[in-house]
This record gives sequence, structure tokens and C-alpha cells, in this order.
Amino acid sequence: MNKALSVIIAFLVCILAIGFGYVYYDNKITSTIAEASDKYNNEQHSIEKELADNEYRSAVDWINYRAYKNGDTGITMAVLGSSVTKGAGASTEEKNWNGLLQTYLEGRTSTQIILKNHGYGGYTTTRLLKEKKVDAIVKDKPDLVIFEITTINNFDHGISASQTETESKEIYNKIRKALPNSLIIVQNSHEIEKLAYRNYDQYAYDDFNRKITDYAKTQNWNYVDVYDTYKSKVMQEGLNYKNLLSDGIHPNDNGYNIWFSILKSYFSNQKIKQ
Repeated sequence: MNKALSVIIAFLVCILAIGFGYVYYDNKITSTIAEASDKYNNEQHSIEKELADNEYRSAVDWINYRAYKNGDTGITMAVLGSSVTKGAGASTEEKNWNGLLQTYLEGRTSTQIILKNHGYGGYTTTRLLKEKKVDAIVKDKPDLVIFEITTINNFDHGISASQTETESKEIYNKIRKALPNSLIIVQNSHEIEKLAYRNYDQYAYDDFNRKITDYAKTQNWNYVDVYDTYKSKVMQEGLNYKNLLSDGIHPNDNGYNIWFSILKSYFSNQKIKQ
């Protein structure tokens, strides 16, 4: 009898011990999960606050965060501009400036970059607006938009600097209004020797680009001065424009690689504004 009672008591003690142990570890696990969740939420809140309150994060940082928000859908990058945005002169699509940038960003951010190319040969800012090419950009619902101000075609078609400024602002504002949460980056075009003459409003191509750049800075855009930076790189490295252009106007693979290097530096190092 005593032996049976001892067995029963021992059994009950084991049950109680198991029960208390389960409750203890369940509470501990729940507490650990809650602490980890709070830490994660605090970190994300901190990132969101920094993105909202500051302008020091690079485009690469912004893309990384946007990719986290998007989940597995990747990042859609839409590019708008002229034939040099389309990639005329490059041996393959992957070797123009936006193809190279796509590859680079995928490596830096470990996320898929879905490229939507809206480059149109011979187009000016006037024609982009007239034919509602901005609407095509909006339909893509891109996270990132890179708008090339069509400085070469505008200059060559006699469109004044002031009209170029006005139309560029209209294009920018249309994109911004339709895509308020997207990152917009604006750039001008590369240097070419063919446009050394003055256009009808007496601007040389060099002056024309500088005026557009000065205007872009007053608008507080995320702006890449491809023209001056490209020109400086060519001079510093002692390069010949003839070896960088496929037909006197459009860059070849070497020329596009210089263009890409300018964007690579900007995306990695430059403060952006959202």
C-alpha cells in the first residue's frame, strides 16, 4: 500500500514539474519573441524616421529599404528620355547606361531590378509632353524614375533653354504628382563635339547645359550633371571623343560605361531627397 502510494505521489510530482516547466518555458519563449519583435519594430521605425526626416541616405540605401517594403516583388526602375536612354550606339541593351546600372543595383541591393525603358530616338521635351510619354511611365508604377532631359535634341531643334526648363519642370511635376512615393532622379546628356555651334538663342551647347543644370539645382531635384562630369572624366583621362561615340552622337560601349560610372557614384554616395 505504502509502495503504491509512493508511486502515485511520485507520478503527481512529475506531472506538476512538467506542468510548471511548460508554463515557465512557454512564458520565456513568448517573452523572447515579444522582445525580438519589439526590437525589430523599433529598428524599422528608426529607419523610417531617418528616411522621412533626413536627406543623407543614398539612392542605394533607399532602394534597399524600398525592396524590404515591397517584399518579393523587386524594384521597378523606369527610364525616360531620348535615344541615349534607349541605348542607341551600345552593342547590347545590357551595355547602355541603364542596363549597366540595372546590373550594378541588383548586385548592391540583392533584389531584382525590373527595367522599363522609355527612351525615344529624336524626341525633345516638347514631343515627350505632346505625345504623353509620361503617361506610359505612370502605368508602369515604378519605384524609381530616371528622367533624362533631352538636351541634345532640344538644342539641335532650336528649343530655347528657358523652354527646356519649363517643359522639364512640367514633366517632373507630372511624374511627381502621379507617383508621390517614387524616387525621381533627373539627368542631362553627355558631351558631343558635333554641337559646338550656337543655337538660335545664342547659347553654345556647353552654356545650354550649364543653364539647365543651374535651373535644376534651384528646383531641389535629385540631379546628376552627366554633361560636365562626363566632360571632366574625358579630359582627366586624356580620352578621345571619337573613341567614345558610335556615330559622332551616340556613345558606344566605352562611352556608356563612362556615363554609368557617373551614375554609379551618384547612386552610391550622393544624398537624396524624397
